[in-house]
Amino acid sequence: MDSPSRFEWTDDFTLSLIDEYRRHEVLWNLEHPYYKSLPRKSKAWEVMAEVMQIDATELKRKMSCLLSTYRKVRRKIVQTKGKYKITWFAYDQFEFLRGNYVPYRNRKVSIVLCFEEIGFIGRTEQ
Repeated sequence: MDSPSRFEWTDDFTLSLIDEYRRHEVLWNLEHPYYKSLPRKSKAWEVMAEVMQIDATELKRKMSCLLSTYRKVRRKIVQTKGKYKITWFAYDQFEFLRGNYVPYRNRKVSIVLCFEEIGFIGRTEQ
């Protein structure tokens, strides 16, 4: 396997990583029966590392960056009510995650509602 410090991520290889990640639902599907099983998740990363010939730690790091970018783009789309022009090359590859990520603003409102239920009243917007 290539050393993480020597590997260059091309767009094509990045898209291949996303496709491989999609195949391992235990890593991303909240409804998967073993979603909370760390040993099964570790095994999935090991299999991905073997298939892609890249160290699992490097794959996790790259996926973390990609998922962060995906969430940022999704948030911009929601905040602009769909007017945001998507320019990120990998966005469409992440459509399988669309239902998994609730934009931050919606989560904040949910948190405030939970606080209101226990008697804490605060601002709903920042």
